[in-house]
Amino acid sequence: MTVSATDSYSTVRKNVTITVNDVPPGSGTTPLTLTVDPAESPNFLATQRITGRVNSSAPAQPAQKTALITGLDPAGGEQGATLSVILTGDAGAYATHFATGSSALSFGDGITINKFTVTGPTTATAEILIAPAASIGIRQVTITTGSETALSVNAFNVLKGKSSVTGRLVDPATGQAIVGATIVIQGTNISATTGTDGSFSIEGAPVGEQNLIVTSANHEVLVVQVNTQPNTTITIDDLKPASTVFDASAPPSVSLGSVVGRGITSFTPLTDKTGLKKLLTDAVLLVGGSELGILDEYGNQVNPEVSDGLLNIKAQGVDRLADSMMRGETFSLADLLFSFSQSMPWGGSGIPPTLQQWLESLQEMVNLAWNDPMNQENAMTVLIFNNGRNLLPDPPKLSPATRLNHLQAFLFTNSLFAYMKTP
Repeated sequence: MTVSATDSYSTVRKNVTITVNDVPPGSGTTPLTLTVDPAESPNFLATQRITGRVNSSAPAQPAQKTALITGLDPAGGEQGATLSVILTGDAGAYATHFATGSSALSFGDGITINKFTVTGPTTATAEILIAPAASIGIRQVTITTGSETALSVNAFNVLKGKSSVTGRLVDPATGQAIVGATIVIQGTNISATTGTDGSFSIEGAPVGEQNLIVTSANHEVLVVQVNTQPNTTITIDDLKPASTVFDASAPPSVSLGSVVGRGITSFTPLTDKTGLKKLLTDAVLLVGGSELGILDEYGNQVNPEVSDGLLNIKAQGVDRLADSMMRGETFSLADLLFSFSQSMPWGGSGIPPTLQQWLESLQEMVNLAWNDPMNQENAMTVLIFNNGRNLLPDPPKLSPATRLNHLQAFLFTNSLFAYMKTP
């Protein structure tokens, strides 16, 4: 025979073989009837083996002959949700006797019964509201009818609720909507993009305090904190990231958000060489290149103190970098560190740091930079280790296999040499 067990989410079936060793004498082809009653017979259970995980928080097992609720549909819901639940009672040896006006339903603390309708001795429906602060986890459902208390075989599971965040991005100088900005919940892959009216909506946001990372071309990156509640929508005030250009017709700005958004930290090959060379120039100017002979559109060189004047690149170098990035060339962190370790004289024991030591030191630096990505002193680190056209909401986890594009590799190795030259 086949034995099945279910928790309303999944069902497990197992074939069971019963061997009868002592058959009373009979005649003809009279069928042999095997009766196991009650189902909890110790003799029957003693011959069975059940495997699985023990859940210490599961509801207590009902006593023999207790009325049982054998069906809950659905068998769970999120904090803050309103649900319609179908309850089914046993119609056999553990039958229920639901009755209109005398049966009382309970889902435990934190769940309100808005409506309870008995449709038969073994069937009922309920409209319930799970409080936003209801305890997460499983609980037993009961229906009390006079002296009969029916217990649910399947536990009802309260899940952590989710919420949504909506808002709008506006340029503070012009009052115009900012289109195409990206909003990411830090620590997740949940994101949204602003539409033509500058609005955005993030669905399925985790509950609690969250940081929104807001990036848009030609505007400063914003970090906005929100406190979300289960199954609720939070509408935040208009976000107004400061513009990094002074008129609408100006070329893309020399800013972290601009160069990242234009693909400087992406591994996807760029095909417009003229645009790529301008992008490379902006990126190097951002972190302090001092010999390009090219200033931004306002005659300013951005942040020259970052590299202490030790990071330099000429027009020919920009051209070579552009060719390499158009081919999509990348380098592993392990190869770059090995080459650097072998090319430098090391004081003391003369032994360079191990790969693990390098990675630990670099990871610490990356973590610090991502704690304050808008600090200009962190621009170099962010450009080197960011990946993609958006600022990563969390610091990347470095490994020997971490890849850098050609500009990132150039900035990385030149930064190391500049550091070694500093007295």
